[in-house]
Amino acid sequence: MKFDESKHKRDKDGKFAKTNTGEKVKIPQPTINIQLFANKNLRKMGMVQLSKSVRNLTKKIKEHEEKIKNPKSSYGDVWENLSEDRKTKAIKKWQKEIKAFRENISETMEEIKRRKDNG
Repeated sequence: MKFDESKHKRDKDGKFAKTNTGEKVKIPQPTINIQLFANKNLRKMGMVQLSKSVRNLTKKIKEHEEKIKNPKSSYGDVWENLSEDRKTKAIKKWQKEIKAFRENISETMEEIKRRKDNG
């Protein structure tokens, strides 16, 4: 059964919901593959792409820092009903993603510097 937010009510953990027929369904949890943010092809990217990558990653860091400061902005009212374990996992995930973004910025900046130094 496909999950439709408007037709289901979440349980206290936010992981399962009951349909109007009483059936319990698992709510799909958002996942992000951090490798998607890796700049594997830095040498193939142009300078404009490299600069844009740094800007986008910086923007994502700010968004994640805001999520950590105010998790309800991301989860809405469901945040209050989540278990402490689930809340901690969400925050740790955002922190891990921030670390990956910073590493990618560092690698990208190194590539920009390398190109400038090599003229």
